[in-house]
Amino acid sequence: MTKTDSTGSTWRYRWAHRQNERRQRAFRAADEAWRRRDDELRRLRTLAVSFHGSAQAGVGLPMELAPGEVVFWTLPAAQLVEVRHLDQGDRRRTSGLLLPTGAVADFRFTLTLAFADAIEQRAAVVAALEELI
Repeated sequence: MTKTDSTGSTWRYRWAHRQNERRQRAFRAADEAWRRRDDELRRLRTLAVSFHGSAQAGVGLPMELAPGEVVFWTLPAAQLVEVRHLDQGDRRRTSGLLLPTGAVADFRFTLTLAFADAIEQRAAVVAALEELI
């Protein structure tokens, strides 16, 4: 038996049913994205509050840490790059850091956290994360 709406129309029922399913899928996708973002922000806030680097992480690096220095992040796959601009007569170079795509977000956050520590503004980073949450 074919379902109908209150007016007896089957096409209206099918249209309303499709619209309802489409809207529920859109809602579930948006809800899932929101929950992932919330989880990520909470993870970052936890790191910002509790992570303070480690002097032990510097063991084996090709440099010595000064007293009081700590290592925030290491990644063997990171590479320093330098590109020469041939069209420039003043031999200008562009330098940067080449990272695996999956490591970029963590690197940016860790760099932000290390910089905030250096200028004694870690609390501002935590406050910004709490506001986003």
